[in-house]
Amino acid sequence: MCPDLLGCRLGHVDHPRPDAGDDSTRKRGDMTAVIMEGGTAAGRTQPAPDIPDLPLPEFVLGAAYQYGGKRALVDAATGHELSYAELADAVREVGAGLSARGIRPGDVLALCTPNCLEFAVTWFAATSAGAIVTTVNPMCTAEEISRQLRQTGARWLVTTAGLIEQKLTAVMDGAAIEETFVIGGGAGSLNRGPEPTWDLTSRVNCWSARRA
Repeated sequence: MCPDLLGCRLGHVDHPRPDAGDDSTRKRGDMTAVIMEGGTAAGRTQPAPDIPDLPLPEFVLGAAYQYGGKRALVDAATGHELSYAELADAVREVGAGLSARGIRPGDVLALCTPNCLEFAVTWFAATSAGAIVTTVNPMCTAEEISRQLRQTGARWLVTTAGLIEQKLTAVMDGAAIEETFVIGGGAGSLNRGPEPTWDLTSRVNCWSARRA
């Protein structure tokens, strides 16, 4: 780091402060921002930004319609985009679809996809429905994925048709997956759980296509 470069380090109230003082007005759990110079605390602190006590989907999407048509997400591989309003609409519809398929608060949903718009929409939709999302790296081996699915007790899986064919079919039998939702391809190609599987593409691509 350049010695003249200023940085910022966040710390909890119990962490040592550069002034070594004990501020009785600070509450347990409060955060401070410590100004760093050249990797060393400079003796200055600032209050950290307020972090609202809100679920992340509500925090991110709460003002989505105020931003309206402003760009929220861009898929670098395809050039497809979602505006904030489109993202909020997609999350609402996919979340309603997941709930209709039986996902309930506390259920574990495994999300195994490359970086794409559908990943973000699915994550926000599932967490908005109260599900616990365990993200699965598609670069992991089949054995690693199988172990993660077993350890997390995932009952639902969202993935792509390509990953199902290349890697995930082999790990499904040993997991507790009850139903798989596919991004891309026909839903009929997936029958590893109670039928029918659900094709997320039609729930998301309609928003992407507007800006393609």
